[in-house]
Amino acid sequence: MVPNLFEGGQILSQLQCSGMVSVLALMQQGFPSRTQFSELYSMYKKYLPAELARLEPRLFCKALFKALNLRDADFKFGLTKVFFRPGKFAEFDELMKSDPQNLAVLISKVKKWLIWTRWKTAQWCALSVIKLKNKILYRRKCLIDIQRHTRMHLVYKRYAPR
Repeated sequence: MVPNLFEGGQILSQLQCSGMVSVLALMQQGFPSRTQFSELYSMYKKYLPAELARLEPRLFCKALFKALNLRDADFKFGLTKVFFRPGKFAEFDELMKSDPQNLAVLISKVKKWLIWTRWKTAQWCALSVIKLKNKILYRRKCLIDIQRHTRMHLVYKRYAPR
């Protein structure tokens, strides 16, 4: 490294390692507003019942956006932040600060979405276990066939007429 010498490749590598390139790509696609999951979580935690307040911030945000019927095109999830299209964060904030009756309906939608996703996850897990069991049984059958053919070949080779 030489002082006052601009090396584009090395700088680009540093920016990629820090995640800046992906953030800039998201912002270029039209997601200028961003906030941390933990900030959203702490902002709305006081309105939530105890069972929803225990959720991790990322899952809480995902459930909240699905309950609000926000389109997937209006936001993107990063590792620690959520990115919004222009004006969508203000719209989201208005929905959240509406009357308490609307908030109760929203909380019931969040619970419904959580139950639905957990059910789908359980179904997927059961299906995966069944597929794994079938794969193990198939491999066991193939292993027995290989052993049978190998033993047959060895016996044939040993006792075959010359």
